[in-house]
This record gives sequence, structure tokens and C-alpha cells, in this order.
Amino acid sequence: MYDGGQAERDQSIGRGAAWSLAELYEELELAQRALEDAWSRLTAADWRRAVRFRRATVLDTALARWREAEIHAVDLRAGYRPRDWPVDFALHALDFLSGRAPVGMRLVLRATDEEFTQVLGEGRAVEVSGAVRDLAAWLAGRDVDARLSATDPHLPELGPWPPDPAD
Repeated sequence: MYDGGQAERDQSIGRGAAWSLAELYEELELAQRALEDAWSRLTAADWRRAVRFRRATVLDTALARWREAEIHAVDLRAGYRPRDWPVDFALHALDFLSGRAPVGMRLVLRATDEEFTQVLGEGRAVEVSGAVRDLAAWLAGRDVDARLSATDPHLPELGPWPPDPAD
């Protein structure tokens, strides 16, 4: 997603870390407007076009943008919390981040506020339950708004964020 790869990504994040919240909002608004302008010109065939990012499609890049916007809005600690995520986003994040399930474990994610159960992996069974948005926040490596319960004394340690298979 960065022309210069990981090195450019890290430099961009480093530069942005020194900006004020107002500057970050302004930069985000400009970038979002440019993106929406480009998206408005796409045809149905364009949305299915293959891209290098994650060996996916243009539509998948829009979903990646959604993940970036929602998750990093929480990271700003400016009042937006996982509890503010749309349920559709939480469900999307749970699907996308399912690869973070620990190896050798049958991880059962059970929502207490929505009709949602997800079983990931194989091995020793551990169930983690809580609000669907909190389950998504936990899989994303973010603080949860309410306590999650687990059949083990501690929540399992998650694997890494899903890598870009194109790298």
C-alpha cells in the first residue's frame, strides 16, 4: 500500500506521529476525499480487477481501507472506541483476523450480544466470549471496552497479523 514498501510505511507513520490531532484529521479527510473520488469512477469490472496487495481485488483494498480507518480511529484515543464500530465491521474484522488464532488450539469465539460463534483452528479447545465488538478488538490487538471471558485463566496469546501474501 506504500510505494516504498515497509520502509516508506514506517517513515510515514513516524512523520505522522508528530502531527497534532487537527493535522491528522485534515490529512485523513483529504486522503479520503481523493480515494472516494477515485472509487466513484470505477466500473463493476474495475472492482473485481486483480491487485498486488494481498493478491486480491480492488474491492479488497476498499475493505483494507475500512479496517485501517476503524481500527486506527480507536488508536487515536480521541473518544472513538471498539463499542462504536458498526457490527458489520466487527464481523468483517473477526473474519479477516481469524488467522491470528493460536497454532495447536481450537479457539471458539462466542458473542454474548449477537448471534455469532466462530471456531478457529484445531487442538486443545479454548472458548473466549464477550461482545462481538470486543472479540474483534481483541483479535485486532486493541483494548476491549468490556471484559472477555475465557475457559482458560488467561486469554490465549494471538499469532501475528495476517501477512500480505504478495510479499
